[in-house]
Amino acid sequence: MIPAAYRRQAIGVLSIGLIVSAMALYLGSAEVGESLGLSAALWRVGLLLGVLWYAYPSLVHFPGWILVPSILSLLLLTVRPRIFVRFLPILIPLFILTYLLRPRSQKKG
Repeated sequence: MIPAAYRRQAIGVLSIGLIVSAMALYLGSAEVGESLGLSAALWRVGLLLGVLWYAYPSLVHFPGWILVPSILSLLLLTVRPRIFVRFLPILIPLFILTYLLRPRSQKKG
């Protein structure tokens, strides 16, 4: 387990490593077959980790009730970017529903 102080740095290093690997695989590959698909996957995951690295300070205080729809949306956007637009009418009510069903803080009194 990575200590909490080094998590952001580890995410940044992984992001840079994946992006550099994707570029090296894309530029160094003579064949267009599977290496192009692997390069694209490394590129997408590297960019996603880069966004996670950038947003990490605000994600520390991320509400737990929105975690599941956010992860599902990011996975859908990463795997199938074109189909994401079709699922927006489903995802927006899902976010609203999870907001309404989130655990309420108990008032002391």
